[in-house]
Amino acid sequence: MLLGVALFLLFALGHAVMAPGDESSRCTNQLDPYPPSMMMLMNSRHYSALLGPEGVWDQMDLDDNDPETSFNPTYFKHNAGGICRWSVMSCGYRSGWQDNYLFTQFISKAAPPDTTHTVRVIVDILYTLSSCRARYNCNPKFQLLKFETDGPQPREVFTDHTNYQSIRVRTGSSAVTQRLVENIDIPANIEGIYLAVRDNTSCIQVAQMQVYRYQCPRKQEGLVVFPDTAAPVDNDITIIAECMPNSSPVTPNDMAMTCDKDGNWMGAGSCRCDPGYKRVRGRNGESCVACQEGTYRTGSDPEGVCLSCPGNTESDEVGAPECECQTGYFRNLEGMSDTCPASQTRETVSDDCTQPPSSPRNLVKTGSTAESLSVSWTAPEYSGGRSDLYYRVHYSDPDNVGILLESHCTQCHTGTSCTISGLRPATVYVVQVSAHNGVSDQDEGGALARMTEITLATDSAPPSAPQRPQAFCQVVVWEEPEHINGVITKYLVKYLAVSHEVSGDRNSFVLPTELPSGTVIRIYAVNVAGTGPFATATIPSDCAGLDTPDALVTCPSCPGCPACPIPTPSECPTIPVPTVTRTTTVAIPPVTITRTTTVARIVPTTVTTTATVTRVSTSTVRTTVTRTTTRTTSTPCPTPPPSSPTTGAAVSRPG
Repeated sequence: MLLGVALFLLFALGHAVMAPGDESSRCTNQLDPYPPSMMMLMNSRHYSALLGPEGVWDQMDLDDNDPETSFNPTYFKHNAGGICRWSVMSCGYRSGWQDNYLFTQFISKAAPPDTTHTVRVIVDILYTLSSCRARYNCNPKFQLLKFETDGPQPREVFTDHTNYQSIRVRTGSSAVTQRLVENIDIPANIEGIYLAVRDNTSCIQVAQMQVYRYQCPRKQEGLVVFPDTAAPVDNDITIIAECMPNSSPVTPNDMAMTCDKDGNWMGAGSCRCDPGYKRVRGRNGESCVACQEGTYRTGSDPEGVCLSCPGNTESDEVGAPECECQTGYFRNLEGMSDTCPASQTRETVSDDCTQPPSSPRNLVKTGSTAESLSVSWTAPEYSGGRSDLYYRVHYSDPDNVGILLESHCTQCHTGTSCTISGLRPATVYVVQVSAHNGVSDQDEGGALARMTEITLATDSAPPSAPQRPQAFCQVVVWEEPEHINGVITKYLVKYLAVSHEVSGDRNSFVLPTELPSGTVIRIYAVNVAGTGPFATATIPSDCAGLDTPDALVTCPSCPGCPACPIPTPSECPTIPVPTVTRTTTVAIPPVTITRTTTVARIVPTTVTTTATVTRVSTSTVRTTVTRTTTRTTSTPCPTPPPSSPTTGAAVSRPG
């Protein structure tokens, strides 16, 4: 038995399977090639069997319900070229009335799974239908029918003629071979069809049946892949083209292609290999192949060439889009943010990896003043393999231990010297100089290795003026200068033409004598660098007579003594002088001062003044001034008349 059609052979266009008997020398068993736009769904000349459940045709004789009909194999010679095939033939009119059916196997439309449009299949039948002329019981016509279904059905279903719909009825008039071509539109929700040929007592030979559809075939242009697409019935459809594995569209919006009803593609896209893959042109088209170890490709190269890893980098696996920096090496991939022009250039994965520099060398002091320090240094021994070297200079002082203060040489300083200004005199500073380049900030753990430091002191300077000076009737107080600039060795208290020295650890002074109201007192602070500017305090106006013993004592009435007129100590007896006590509350630093001064006011008179400054609270002190005047003589003066001197008077005044 000759072999017939295989069930819906897909993607095997033009392939012939030899059948028993076809190796005959009188026949050539070659099928005509199909164009790429034709998807062959069924061809009766693709043999596996001709008749029977596994052949091209299954048959049924309905007039006697016999599976065996009058269809029989017969040899069909197509042309003089020797191309010949077995076919089926029936001339049932010779045996009386016949109603015979030939049923195909299930024919899938074989559309891609994502097809959502109606697919048109074409049925092409090559047949011979003889005219009956005057033959008895002859009916020169046959009928083509279809049965749409979602998939293969049992034999009792697909051989049931009631499931079929008529497509065409053809009538013959001669024994000439003819062709019948019919279009069948299959909806998207229908998988395929069965076809049937009905013989009603005719004489028919079915030489060949082909069922196919048009498609826009899969093709590759460069790295762009046009997928298999079932051609539409009428209007063109738009399909998004694909890229070969390990490649991507150059412009995603340009990948839309058009498939027309005749199976033609229109449009063109462009793809390029993904990073880590190179473009290779082979016998079967272009493809993208992974870069080997030690090489890389970023993806920006349209030709897809794999490059060797840059200096101080490595790639340990295939398909590397870049080579990673080795440990301790870095790239300035983002550019620096501190506006250093030399380091703002953004590096790429094609650049070598580099390192931070080593520390500056030979850091020394080159000058100093009371308010500045100058230093210089030499460049690091190792630049890190870069040319964008710069420095940062910081310093710290005793009031900010552990806190680095920025100098004006902090940002992008490319010189090798720096002067730090705005410092305090006679103060020890730690100056730090660190070297940097475009990758230093990425190596946080190595910051100390790039830094060197030196401890320096600014020059001394005289202190500033004492602060908040205040003068009372017989006491002057002040606070230490804002800028001591070292150690205060002493204070100078000057008024009129008199100058007194006060220890540097004191901040008050008891005036040894009476001063007129409005007297200006100057206080100077002194250190090893000299005397600073003065601060002034003025004797208040409400002190008149209060601290003067002569105003508090009524002298006896003595001849020649207009105001206690005792010419010599021997002329006047000892006269007790009332004590004047002044209590004043002032705000001065916590200190206790006791000072006793003896002054000869009038020759026979001795005045003893005691000033005691004691602390009252954290913010105030109490100053008590006690003055005693004693008059001594060898010859008693006359007994003074009774008087009411002011004795032990206590006067409290605001500080």
